[in-house]
Amino acid sequence: MKLKRIRLARIKIAIIHFFQSHLKIIGLIFLVGLLVLSLVKINLFFKKLNIVPRHVIALFQDPVDHLSNSNGRTNFLLLGIKGENETDVADLADTIILASYQHSTKQTTIISIPRDLWIDSLKTKINAVYHYGEQRNPPVGLNLIQASIQETLGLPVHYTVVVNFNSFIEVIDLLGGVEVNVETSFTDSLFPIPGKENDYPIESRYETVSFEQGLRTMDGQTALKFVRSRHAGGDEGTDFARNKRQQLVIKALRQKLLSANVIFNESTRSQLFGIMQKNLVTNLKLDDYPSMIKLLITSRSQPFGSIGLLTESNDGEIAILENPPKYLYQNQWVLIAKDGNWPALKQYIQNSL
Repeated sequence: MKLKRIRLARIKIAIIHFFQSHLKIIGLIFLVGLLVLSLVKINLFFKKLNIVPRHVIALFQDPVDHLSNSNGRTNFLLLGIKGENETDVADLADTIILASYQHSTKQTTIISIPRDLWIDSLKTKINAVYHYGEQRNPPVGLNLIQASIQETLGLPVHYTVVVNFNSFIEVIDLLGGVEVNVETSFTDSLFPIPGKENDYPIESRYETVSFEQGLRTMDGQTALKFVRSRHAGGDEGTDFARNKRQQLVIKALRQKLLSANVIFNESTRSQLFGIMQKNLVTNLKLDDYPSMIKLLITSRSQPFGSIGLLTESNDGEIAILENPPKYLYQNQWVLIAKDGNWPALKQYIQNSL
């Protein structure tokens, strides 16, 4: 019995001595193993997304060398539409935001475009342009909305992304919500309930939504109500206040997308790409995504700038739009350039960028 214990003790000592003598080599083998395992997982992830070596290389290059731009500026248009589950027109644009990125300064400037902006060449509001384009054969929604932006604002649109409400909710819920700083408390008692647009009595079509001032964590449904609300009392009931709320959510969403919990979480990344591939309508190509990721990362420390398209002067910004008589515009409530001076509107935007 004693001999057996002695042998076991000798074996333990030999093992300990071996590890002590070869600690560096064992550590190196362990690190190499981890690296190989990581590379295998990354390779499988890339294959799943059809990512090839040139996409990885693009992550280490300047986005301006890969993305379309005009004089070093790339303009992105975001359209938020209701989606297929709505009982009324599904592809009317509820949210229209242009983000202009200057590569040299890494500065992003956001312009929230009012839904009622008049497009004279099409004799309609801008929120209907994508819809009318999609009704053509073949559909030309993206081309038509991009041409309309250049016509009215004088800005070329290089990339457009169309997001429906459902995918907006899915992304925010996947990220565990977003933290939004609500600047002003408000209550909207006429927020439309999806699917009840034609119900009777009329009051059954609406619900009441309220938001208290302060930092709030919002899930997808709550964030959607926050950016869509347009019937609150006072200034918060205007489209311009609504546009400002949309910008707050975009800023919060950018911060969440660039957090370590998202960047280093393979499951979250895969699900995000899945939502994008399934739901987004865009002219962005797979080759553009690495440069887009690089652009987001390099600009993360820069605050967003903004240009207000206002009908009344506010916070140092001038009134550049006006509401003309309805009878001049097919009896519709629309917005046009102040005094009908569209060149002045375009110049104002250029000077503000």
